[in-house]
Amino acid sequence: MDYCKSIMSRGSHLLMCFLLLISVNMFSQYYSVDNNNHGTSMPEGSHAEPRGDAQGFNTPPTNIPITGRNMYGNFSKNENDTPPGIAITGWNMKGYSSIKGNYVNELMTKSDIVALSEHCLYECDLGLPDHINSDFYSLSRHSADLDPDNYGRVIGHAGIAILWRRNINHITHPLMTIRSDRYCGIQLNLGLNRKLVIISVYLPPPASKLADFGSTLDELEEVVNMYSHDSDIVLIGDFNAHLGALGGVRGWAKTTKHGNLLMKFMARCSLAAVDMTECCSGPKYTFYREGGESQIDHCLLSSSLEDYVKECNIKSDQLCNYSDHLPIYIRLDVAGVSKKPEPISVSKYAWHKLTEQQIGECYTAQIDRKLESINRELPPSPITDPNLIDGIF
Repeated sequence: MDYCKSIMSRGSHLLMCFLLLISVNMFSQYYSVDNNNHGTSMPEGSHAEPRGDAQGFNTPPTNIPITGRNMYGNFSKNENDTPPGIAITGWNMKGYSSIKGNYVNELMTKSDIVALSEHCLYECDLGLPDHINSDFYSLSRHSADLDPDNYGRVIGHAGIAILWRRNINHITHPLMTIRSDRYCGIQLNLGLNRKLVIISVYLPPPASKLADFGSTLDELEEVVNMYSHDSDIVLIGDFNAHLGALGGVRGWAKTTKHGNLLMKFMARCSLAAVDMTECCSGPKYTFYREGGESQIDHCLLSSSLEDYVKECNIKSDQLCNYSDHLPIYIRLDVAGVSKKPEPISVSKYAWHKLTEQQIGECYTAQIDRKLESINRELPPSPITDPNLIDGIF
């Protein structure tokens, strides 16, 4: 009986490998192969630069259809379903997976922009957020200390991403000058010389050295000062800082050391934590674990934007939320946000025109790495004769 079970177990894993090959083949159709951009392509009219440098930038492919099913089998919402103005959601997903991607897709239904933190992706997988929902583009960064040689052997960590709807791509400018693996952002041109900068944030965790947290805040402050002269600012994500009762009417308990540094940063940059004000609703915590709860995810915005906040909400926990963080949702009733569909055509590629090196780098190598990681997870099989395995299957 045990022998039969082991055979069936092995067969299920072989089936998994077969399905993986099919999925990788499908994903490969989304990418054009080019030596200069590591296999990604640019949307027509986009301001983004090609991906491929050491920071792990990812720019949107041109050939994902606007309508139809997304990768999780759900039909995407109409692009005009989002409320007026700009709706932004921030969430620490605590590691990318298809199940968590499905929850992101749910958050997207009422959002124009989604800021993700701690996706834990290696550089070679930074294209995955592009496939959560075909109505969105993405800009992703991987942790700078991830060694690509450990892919498939060591679980990734940290990472940041920001995704925006295609129907606002014509007013969106990805901020490629920001060179950090702790934050990334976009700038919206609202017309009449008014701009809005949205930055997705993931600051060092509480276990990190206080000096490291402070230096990261100093670098972020330089970015805020760089754009605040002509733009309103929104910072959203996991700040790993509990502001406590001093942070606002929704605050509670003592302010942590990270919280103290963050409040000083807010004062210097004229930023307000809207999630700590009475206009915010929902739970008064954003992170939970058996040891307790804390309020470490925030949305900071320029004081000039406070009167434009029409909605702010900490999303209540749901069974489909596999992270230990709750999302933050904010809607700004700002003028000048024109939303229009962006026509995208489906492209196919002439594989026979590619060199063996191009196919190896952008296709074969990715399959080999994924199959290798699966093979390491397979239980040992008592069958050692390949002919016997072929005869069974």
